[in-house]
Amino acid sequence: MGNLNRKKEKKNNKEYNDNDIDLNSDEIYIPSLFKYKHSDRRMPYSMEKMELSKEEEKLISKLKADKINLTEFPENTEEATKVIIDTDLGTDWDDAMAIIYALHIPKLEILGITTNYGIPDLRAKVVQKIIDAYMKNNPGKNNIPVISGASQPLGSHREQLIYGHEGLPFFEESELKNALKMKNIINRKQTNASEFIASTVKKYPNQVKIISIGIPTNIGLALSKNKEIIPLIKEIIIMGCGSFIDNEIKDGNLNDYIKNGNKINLYPNHNVSGDTLATKILFDSCIPTKIIDHSVSSKFWAEGPVIEFLEQKANEIKDIKNPENPEGAVGLLMKEWFKKRHQNGQCPHDPLTIHEAIYGGDKSPIIYARGRVISHEWAAFSTFIPQENGPHYLGVDVKKDNKFLEILANTIMNDQNNK
Repeated sequence: MGNLNRKKEKKNNKEYNDNDIDLNSDEIYIPSLFKYKHSDRRMPYSMEKMELSKEEEKLISKLKADKINLTEFPENTEEATKVIIDTDLGTDWDDAMAIIYALHIPKLEILGITTNYGIPDLRAKVVQKIIDAYMKNNPGKNNIPVISGASQPLGSHREQLIYGHEGLPFFEESELKNALKMKNIINRKQTNASEFIASTVKKYPNQVKIISIGIPTNIGLALSKNKEIIPLIKEIIIMGCGSFIDNEIKDGNLNDYIKNGNKINLYPNHNVSGDTLATKILFDSCIPTKIIDHSVSSKFWAEGPVIEFLEQKANEIKDIKNPENPEGAVGLLMKEWFKKRHQNGQCPHDPLTIHEAIYGGDKSPIIYARGRVISHEWAAFSTFIPQENGPHYLGVDVKKDNKFLEILANTIMNDQNNK
């Protein structure tokens, strides 16, 4: 199956039919839920240029930048960390790798998994395959609810990257085609996941961490409609923001540059630019947030034994429609993704984000700078301003001789000595 496209937007008509979709195209534009001032300014992902409004320039100039020391997070000694995982699983395979990693971390209590981005109903069904297989092998564990969320962004300038393999190999092609019909994307309730996020945070005030490994629409919607939960969220850990833009960083010493109080500009990455307004709402809320950006996540590559292990587990699956074990289910998704990308390893952006929600001390591979992120209203470019008491922690460097990939592999392969 190819990508799908809504060739011409019907500005005053919410009715769609199958003729609106072109499965041989490369783009799909989905109308925004909120008023977005750049909604008519369409630009393919990675082709945008950083453009600040006058209001944003004034705000950045007013915000005081401090000379700071870089920081590491102490080891998390809590008995269990309560989390909600918000994912766009089904397209890029590292979401699946993140979920199987999370399921094997003993000190992680997953309160729920929410799905987002274009076809969240189908994504939720894929997540459910993994969870069902996990429950078969762990009947004593508490069930993990899976909630389908928003299919429309709060506000975005760009196409959604839906490739057509989402759901494979668990579902028939007819089921995938049905999920990809524009009328089914648009004509559905958008708030199930955001309502779940809000109610769960209220149930466990100041205890819940939200792990964002997809487009942050559900989180932005929850915050905008339930402002009372903002001070009740313990932390957000987001796989977001791209690489550093500034030439001074590329040509000089990054750590000294940041320590001296210099701001950092970052490209948008797929997650944050998929919903610029939701991203802006998230960062403007000033909830304590760790940001796992491409400048740090791209320094890792998972390959070798863990990939071979998941492939072996996939080959052992007898009933593809109802996988007998979660590792095999994830392995099947891995094989579909590798078939499309012609690769035999994975950059573990999302597993690293899971990892940083749970671990600190020697187990954390990342060095952070504290400050505030201003997400710009056009395309989700961002500016990080170093501040001693800022709410945001930006990943800026990776520790030498860290053991993240080893911990990731051993945990997924269920090595009891590394739990």
